[in-house]
Amino acid sequence: MGCRGSFVIRENGINTYLYDRYFAAGILPDLLYGLNSTLDMFSRAREDETILDEVWGEGGVIVDLDAKVMMFWGSDILLDNVPLIPYMIDFMETVTWQGWNVCHGKWGMLSMAKYLGIAKYPATIQKPSKKSRESHFNWWLDADKNSTKYDEEEETVISYKKSDGSLLHYTVAEELDTTLRLGEDIFKILKDRKTVFLPHQRDVYDCLYIDKKNKTIHIFWGYPLNDNSLIDRLDIYWSGWEIKWIDDGYLGYLKLIGCNDCDLLFTIEEAADRVFNIFRDPIERCLTKLEKENKLDKDRAIINWNNRLSFLDKLKQEWLKKYSD
Repeated sequence: MGCRGSFVIRENGINTYLYDRYFAAGILPDLLYGLNSTLDMFSRAREDETILDEVWGEGGVIVDLDAKVMMFWGSDILLDNVPLIPYMIDFMETVTWQGWNVCHGKWGMLSMAKYLGIAKYPATIQKPSKKSRESHFNWWLDADKNSTKYDEEEETVISYKKSDGSLLHYTVAEELDTTLRLGEDIFKILKDRKTVFLPHQRDVYDCLYIDKKNKTIHIFWGYPLNDNSLIDRLDIYWSGWEIKWIDDGYLGYLKLIGCNDCDLLFTIEEAADRVFNIFRDPIERCLTKLEKENKLDKDRAIINWNNRLSFLDKLKQEWLKKYSD
């Protein structure tokens, strides 16, 4: 089966395309350590004609040596840790990718295609009929009832600024793409829905801020999973509305809605612990396994893994120093 990924190096205006069948799921540790580690990862891949499409592609990286931009996406680590992605980016830009613009290509191969100037979007998009909108609305209500019944986590935050200026907050368990397809039908749902206090950052994967007076929606979509081409066709569901994207996660979302409650966010120490535990845990598991084995060369391997842990701690402290100075 594999886990296919596309890697791209842009240098002197020329793109070199690379393909790896198995390594898309494991890109993040190499990216964490910087440019040389990333290029070493690329050296294991073979040349290709272009990037994969969104059906086959499961991860990817662009290293633009001309513009000093690194774009990445893929990996189950990212999927399971969406609230930490802005902190991972901050770490890389601060420590191991200094001077670079590091960005998460949340739309997968479509993000890569847009950056590279490769057309991968449908030329025409059909507007949903009244019947299909009604069908989707009823489906959403049924799905929402089931989510409540089975106590599913509500990871999408919706903030609704009414025409009178009042601001109400809600959470839903349905994935953001299905909620965005509601268009203005969402107001029928919010009218009778119970408002909530804003949740902590650890529990937020997606955000939708609806400003009815200015007919604008602001979207933070942490990790789109389904129809990524929705990025370029939201206007057929939100006709007459301005659509804006939030790139700096829940922090940017809270700033946008005027919320200054720092208790809703990780402290930088909490974020650092969580980010680096992602990379420490597999190393510590390897060490535990090695210590139980009876191999002649295990001492050398244990020293190697312990050195990696020490280096991770050094990187973590270097990052935290930015906030203590």
